[in-house]
Amino acid sequence: MQDEFSPQRVDGESISVYHRSFLEFLQSQKRSGEHYIAYTKALRRFLVLLSQAGLRYFVRDWIGQLRDNDRKMRVPVEDMALACRRNYFKRSSSPTILIALHDLIHYSLPFICLVPFCQFIRQLKESFIGVSSTFAIFILEYLFLALLCLLVLSSGSFIISLTIYTLLFNHSFISPFFHPFLHPYFATMVGILLSSPHPFTGLVQAQQVQRAANQPGGHNPILQVIPPLEKGRFELAFKTFCNNKQIKIDRRPLTVNNRPIDLHMLHTLVMVEGGEEKVQQKDLWSVIGGRMGFVQFPGTNSTEPSKSGPVIAQQLEHIYRQFLADFDRAYTANVLDSRIRNAQAVPLLDPSQLDVMVSMADQPVPQLEAQGLSEPMIQYIKYRRLRLRRERESSHCTIQ
Repeated sequence: MQDEFSPQRVDGESISVYHRSFLEFLQSQKRSGEHYIAYTKALRRFLVLLSQAGLRYFVRDWIGQLRDNDRKMRVPVEDMALACRRNYFKRSSSPTILIALHDLIHYSLPFICLVPFCQFIRQLKESFIGVSSTFAIFILEYLFLALLCLLVLSSGSFIISLTIYTLLFNHSFISPFFHPFLHPYFATMVGILLSSPHPFTGLVQAQQVQRAANQPGGHNPILQVIPPLEKGRFELAFKTFCNNKQIKIDRRPLTVNNRPIDLHMLHTLVMVEGGEEKVQQKDLWSVIGGRMGFVQFPGTNSTEPSKSGPVIAQQLEHIYRQFLADFDRAYTANVLDSRIRNAQAVPLLDPSQLDVMVSMADQPVPQLEAQGLSEPMIQYIKYRRLRLRRERESSHCTIQ
């Protein structure tokens, strides 16, 4: 059961009950007693909670009141929304192919039904209103009908499945081409709801701080790329980190295709690319898999590196998040902290850099990335927001 279903996670702790078995328990009135809840009612409650969280996130982001701590809610909300779709397809040996086939069928059905549906609507229109007076009006009417029919047909299957599962069908059976949570429209709506509506906010500020860093004298050691640890230092630091956090490493999951995974190599490859967020943003897990020797698609030239298959990439991503993500975040924060504390080796930010960075201190990481800031600058702002504000206040006091 543990391998097949992933646990529901919330900020700060994990609930060690697996969502599908727990949902089936709640649906059995004999087993759950007073806790019994019908599947249709559970889905309705889930959709209401998801809509409230998504709309609250979207509105606060739109009016500019979303702070970095609030931005963290995007991940659990998105995981909650897409867990059913993700876990269902992950059971397949070729999840990427299955998702592509599933979505292709959903998107192709409206085009297959388009012509007969348009003809039916046009016949209804002619019987009630009459035939179009000119050929141009006929073409415009047909184009309008085609767009209307595409909209109705493409969303119709989702609306029908959502209605049946939330009102009529009281079973947790997941039909691959009919369950609303597997429908590509559901994933698309979640993505739109949780996307940032202001991707270019502060672009001028980002360009200013980038130019300030590139100007003569603007080179700042604080903003240099954080290098990976050497193997000896990594093993010592990782062991200390695990002991302090009381983490016991189980080596059994650290194998892919019966080959052991070198955590130091994985740490090095991720840090060289700028950290987990950059790897995720650029979809580099398959490239990292290729560099670790799991080559399924050999590179053709210097611009197209060798890559692993999607299953290997997914396994490496899971291993990194399970064993290394927290360690690398702590390591990044410590390096930045030591660079700032070492005042003689690290000069303070010049006023132009400081003013621009402080003005961007409340912006979330995805927004900083969209504005073109380098990874070291993003890391500096991310981990030192309070320090930036204090430095601004102290600089204002000095001027006064």
